[in-house]
Amino acid sequence: MGKTTKEYRVRKALTNIEYGINILNNDYVSHFTEPSLDEINKSYEFIKKEMQIVIDRNFGYQKRNI
Repeated sequence: MGKTTKEYRVRKALTNIEYGINILNNDYVSHFTEPSLDEINKSYEFIKKEMQIVIDRNFGYQKRNI
């Protein structure tokens, strides 16, 4: 089995979180001390966009020429 890349693991983690958020979107009722569903979705979208920037920059490492 080949080496799993950091990009693959990040994308897989985002997919898993998105799956959980989709469940929340159907069933979540927040208490006044908890974040609203809108806040949760905005936080996820922010992290997703920021991670795409990090991925596009190769996590700060120079790309290898193969």
